[in-house]
Amino acid sequence: PPVVEPVFQDIRQAVGRSITLRCTMLKGSPMKVATAVWRFNGSLLTVPPTEQQDYSEYKVDSVSRETSGHYECSISNDVGVATCLFQVSAKAYNPEFYYDTPNPTRKQSKNYSYILQWTQKEPDAVDPILSYRLDIRQVRPRSIPIILSSEIGQRECNVKPEVFIFSINGGHIYFSLENMSCDFVETLTEHISLPTGNTCQFEDEKICGYTQDTTDNFDWIRQSGLTHDPKRSANTGPTMDFSGTPEGYYMFIEASAPRVKDDKARLISPMYNTTARFCVSFYYHMYGKHIGSLNLLVHVKNKQPTQALSLKGDRGNAWQQAHVPINPAGPFQ
Repeated sequence: PPVVEPVFQDIRQAVGRSITLRCTMLKGSPMKVATAVWRFNGSLLTVPPTEQQDYSEYKVDSVSRETSGHYECSISNDVGVATCLFQVSAKAYNPEFYYDTPNPTRKQSKNYSYILQWTQKEPDAVDPILSYRLDIRQVRPRSIPIILSSEIGQRECNVKPEVFIFSINGGHIYFSLENMSCDFVETLTEHISLPTGNTCQFEDEKICGYTQDTTDNFDWIRQSGLTHDPKRSANTGPTMDFSGTPEGYYMFIEASAPRVKDDKARLISPMYNTTARFCVSFYYHMYGKHIGSLNLLVHVKNKQPTQALSLKGDRGNAWQQAHVPINPAGPFQ
């Protein structure tokens, strides 16, 4: 049977450009292509009859979403058959982290700073890369990253460092990268934005700029598994924050006596200066027979507050997560 080249080739090309795929016979007896059959994603392609030569070619006139995929060329010399495989796309090569990424630098308390740098293979192979998406996963769902500073590298995207800070309490953090080039970028009809400083773990005594409402009946208390009052009502919770670590802080109210029906405790967030669609996500723990209701109010500047969520009654001795989409008409709290 013949021996062909390439056995497999990964081809990256910008949208709209043409490419020519060639499957070449390196060895064979006879050393001529008798037949060549081309397929695209399993479907037969129409190609001109093969002349007596040692290769077969197929031209892709314009790389696009529709012409990207698997191309297969099966060459026969009347004795046997060999196949060349081609993967054609306009997607950029995957970025790679530097192997010598430094260890995190401790800033204060449990806050650590990571400097991440990565390289981009052949950035000019496809359309210009628009952005990178950095995914962070922690073994234990303890904290959410906050981007403190960003320094974009050279225009060709060979290097791009980013600085991130985390509040962590044990466990490992995993980073993964994905890039987006100009090709195949679709316009999103819905976009959820996160303003700067959007995340609060209540590790800071200033509770991220949240304030106690002075018109309510009592206040929320910042505490942890190590600092909570051992004399509080039995069969209520929680005893730790949502990560399950005693050092983690959370905000707590005692709903039992001396509290009475219709008493209210309110926390007021800082003002968020955004009018884009927004997602409020938080963990809550509602456990005990005297649990009332947990209400999320959205107060747009110069307007009356509106209720975005209301949770009522005992919901079990466990932390649960809520995701509340809102669409503010202006800066809001």
